[in-house]
Amino acid sequence: MISIRSKVSLLAILIAAINLNGGGTAFAETAALRPPAILTPDTVDSRVGKLDF
Repeated sequence: MISIRSKVSLLAILIAAINLNGGGTAFAETAALRPPAILTPDTVDSRVGKLDF
């Protein structure tokens, strides 16, 4: 039979191992897709002519 002291020690070691590991799996951030309406166009037609960027 395992004593309460052994169970507490085992639980403490398990908690420490989880915390040292970071607590879980990390995921990389991904860039959000921008809607085409807010992107800068390469060319724009204006009153003074075609503007190239």
